[in-house]
Amino acid sequence: MDLVRLTRRLLGHPLSRDQRDALRALALVKREPASVITRTLVAWRHGLGERDVRRMQGTLNKAPDPATHKPRPRVKLIYR
Repeated sequence: MDLVRLTRRLLGHPLSRDQRDALRALALVKREPASVITRTLVAWRHGLGERDVRRMQGTLNKAPDPATHKPRPRVKLIYR
């Protein structure tokens, strides 16, 4: 499964059996959208809960206040 290989590369270590089963359930059984799977992978990568990942996502999608906004530096994603 390509998604398992991508996840292993993203996390930097092999998936546990529970993680592999949860990933398969999300992708194949429940057919969740990519956004849900991405949130799950971010939570696993950083050891966060669902609430924290949603809060991070909310701050990224928030429209900036033009009067006080400083441009956010670009983020480079590095996969090892």
